Amino acid sequence: DVVVMDWLTGSDREFASRLDPGYHVDLTRALQELLYAGLLAVSFTHVKNVGVVEVEPDPKMSRAFRRRNGRPLNKQYILDIGPMRRYLEQDGNASRDGLAKAMHVCRGHFKTYTSERPMFGNVTGTYWWPSMVRGSSAAGTVEKDYRIHSGEVAPVGRSWLDDDESVAPTAHEGGSNPDLSARGWQAHSVTLNTLARFVAAAGLTPLRARPDGPQFDCAWEQDGEWSVAEVKSLTDMNEAEQMRRGIGQCVDYRHAIREATGCPTRAVLVVEREPSSRWLEVCAETDVVVAWPSAFERLAVSA
Repeated sequence: DVVVMDWLTGSDREFASRLDPGYHVDLTRALQELLYAGLLAVSFTHVKNVGVVEVEPDPKMSRAFRRRNGRPLNKQYILDIGPMRRYLEQDGNASRDGLAKAMHVCRGHFKTYTSERPMFGNVTGTYWWPSMVRGSSAAGTVEKDYRIHSGEVAPVGRSWLDDDESVAPTAHEGGSNPDLSARGWQAHSVTLNTLARFVAAAGLTPLRARPDGPQFDCAWEQDGEWSVAEVKSLTDMNEAEQMRRGIGQCVDYRHAIREATGCPTRAVLVVEREPSSRWLEVCAETDVVVAWPSAFERLAVSA
């Protein structure tokens, strides 16, 4: 703890002495958790039976993200942690010889084998050894388990970032979506930003979609219930198309978020202006909350 505080305060002992002792403890604990996660990830990248798999984002989704945010989606890397079954069977003759111990569960851990002490007489390196059942039930059974409680539900979104209302592309790839170019793009951005400010003003936290999840426009949680919103621009010419598209999207997002969180979830369609009464009836029949900037009270959000 002393070393950490000395580093954080630039060796200013007088400043460090004025800090609340409890702050030292909390800060050090937080740094240790971050350091552990980083070192664990580095450890996995140096393990022989763990591969680093590069995953390119979906091109179509990446283009849409670039139009909205000015940059493409980031590529991702997955640590592919392989099982040790091949080594146990081929090199260790596990199926033939087995392990003469009471049957028990061994949790995942690292193993390093050197030339002086190789695995199975000829295998060296560091390997990830996943949790497994060891031993023979004839020698007895040891039952054990462990559980991790994170206190968090499945991640729904990421931190909010306003759309740029001043940038609107003049053309787009892929057809007829009016929210991807010109006036529709700008109307969509203005409506979306207004929605996020309204949600934040109510003391709630607006969220953007994650690159690897449902591509909703905005989501928030209130009293254990999620609301997931799709935003659409509207004109007299495209109202029917936009309403049909928006209703289908937010119903799909509602199902995905409910499955991911296990929580009640509302489908919300936010449009640029009030739609015709027919569409209000359709939304009511499909259990979709529809709202527009001058009628955000229909969202029923409050601190």
